[in-house]
Amino acid sequence: MNQLLEKIKLWILGAYDKTVDFCREKWEEQRLICIAVLALVLLIILLLILLPSLSVEKPEKVKASQTDSVAEIEMEPFLSIPSEPYIEDDYVYTRDKVTRWSESAVNEWFSEPDEEMLDELKKANDKLIDDMMEVVP
Repeated sequence: MNQLLEKIKLWILGAYDKTVDFCREKWEEQRLICIAVLALVLLIILLLILLPSLSVEKPEKVKASQTDSVAEIEMEPFLSIPSEPYIEDDYVYTRDKVTRWSESAVNEWFSEPDEEMLDELKKANDKLIDDMMEVVP
């Protein structure tokens, strides 16, 4: 890990040294172009900073006399769900949460598992376990 960090550090320092040497050479040869490129970079940075702040619309200031003449908004007492063409009128959007089943609900919905159902469940679970064990080294 330390070797990797050392290589990255050397690469960054090498890139920095090459960039500084390149800029020094160009500065000696073509000062006018270097100044123009530097001014262009500074202008772009300045625009990136100022453009978002200038493009945001500022809200209008409200005078005290305008707030007195604002009309009151009337709200409906109950917010109702609009009717849908494919939903019947007796459709229930929510229901009360029942913490305990009634005796009639138990008789209607719950069924005791028989041996055949338990065997099918055991086979399915065994198959899942076998599939998992195949990939274990």
